[in-house]
Parts: sequence; structure tokens; C-alpha cells
Amino acid sequence: MDCIVSNDMTAVPDQDEEHDENPLAHCRILGVYCLAKAAGTGHGATTRTYEQKTLWFVRRTQDDEYVVQALNANSIPSGPLTIVAKGEFIKNYTPEVGYYEKRCLPFIDSLKKKLAQADKCLAEDDLDAAEKEFCKALLLDEKHPKANIELGKIHMQKGDGKKLAAAMRRLMSRSEEHTSELQSRSD
Repeated sequence: MDCIVSNDMTAVPDQDEEHDENPLAHCRILGVYCLAKAAGTGHGATTRTYEQKTLWFVRRTQDDEYVVQALNANSIPSGPLTIVAKGEFIKNYTPEVGYYEKRCLPFIDSLKKKLAQADKCLAEDDLDAAEKEFCKALLLDEKHPKANIELGKIHMQKGDGKKLAAAMRRLMSRSEEHTSELQSRSD
């Protein structure tokens, strides 16, 4: 399915390419894949190996690159995006059939509803209700940029410096993740 992926990782209908600002906008959602890596612990007689599995939300761009993003504890794609070469992707990732539809979409839909309700409360100038809804959204995805930004704005309007600082720290840690990811790619 060719699509545009919104910030909340859901597919939306294809739009005019000339007005497209997101370089990952046109993509194909492949679903959730598992990356299994052999890991070890201990030394000498206590050496043990085990298989470490992580789940990733995967999209394929028009350039046949694979963009992977880790799933958080609530099965929502969260955190930095990583580009994986086609050969590496085929070799290391295995599909988790049905996981996206059964586990991810219900949480993503819930997150979207909470954000929409928060926006509605903001439009009605009900800062307390909007704050509550954004906090609910952050329980599902603590790194969600819009929820953190809007929550920061609410705290600023209320004059609550401590809560504003906490929201800014969450945003800055996310920014640092992306910066370190970009630096490691350029090395």
C-alpha cells in the first residue's frame, strides 16, 4: 500500500508530491518485524549465550531503503528512525505476522483519540482538561513530540516552571537521541 505516514505512524492517502516536505512521506508500511541477535554474558565457566529479540516497525521507501523504528512497551513506534540496507534487512529481520494489526493499531488509535481530545480542549481554552489528555497520551508514548510540546506550552501558560522543565527535558533527550544517531551514521 503506497501511502504517506503521519507523525503518529499511521497511513494516510497519497498526496501531491510537490507539497511533500517529509522525506519519508511516501512509503510502504511493511508492519512489525523481529530482529534477533545472539548475545553473551559471563566469563569462563559461567559463559552463557542467549538470543535477544527486539520488535521494530518497518517501512520501505520508494528508494528501496528500509526504515526501522523500535516499538515502545505499548507497541507504538517511538524513538529514532534507522535506515537499514536491503541485504541487511532481508538477512536479519523476520516478520511478526498480524502483530501490527492486533497490537500496534489499537494503541495507536487510542493515542490519536487522546491527542484529538486534547486539541479539542485546547480549542475550548480548557487548559486543565487538555493537560490531562496530553498526560494520558504520554502514558502511551512518553516521547511523543506533539504531546510534549503542547504540554510544555500549557505549563508555560500556567506559569509552572518545574513541569515545563520536565517537558523540555523529554524533548531534549529525544533530540539528543536523533543527534547521536545522525553522528553515528556519518562516521
